[in-house]
Amino acid sequence: MRKAVLVVLAGLLAVLAGCGVRPTGVLGGGMAAAGVATGPVLYFVKGGLMAPVQRNIGHLGDATTALSLLFAGPTDADLAAGLTTDLPPRSVPDSAASSVYVDDGSVVISVLMDVRALSPIAVEQIVCTVVGVKAMARTVDPRNVWAVLRGKTGALPAAQCPLFRK
Repeated sequence: MRKAVLVVLAGLLAVLAGCGVRPTGVLGGGMAAAGVATGPVLYFVKGGLMAPVQRNIGHLGDATTALSLLFAGPTDADLAAGLTTDLPPRSVPDSAASSVYVDDGSVVISVLMDVRALSPIAVEQIVCTVVGVKAMARTVDPRNVWAVLRGKTGALPAAQCPLFRK
């Protein structure tokens, strides 16, 4: 009987002591897990604000595929839902002439168009679409990456997608 009481007391003491674990604050776990993407998320405009739309193509695709889809503009269903684009009409670049790569922590987006003539929201459409695809592919952390948009007339200052900022 005495042994049973000692065992119970030892167990109770271990529970009350908490095994020496001290409480901590909330710890960040990094980027959230990503599932299987059925297509890239493109950013169009609705009511003057950025609006995400997933294009189901059966796989995530790469950033140049996403650019081609973005430059093709909203579909009839998108238009019916009130989505528009701030990209200029007929701005579809030759996908072979557009490129996206990561250089020294920045995403560099090159297209054969006059990027200096783009509105700020058109630039955001491009930057957010490309950074979003790169983030889904686990190439960049969208909260910390800067994107440089280059065109046939030069480059714009580095920008972040306002939707992904910390």
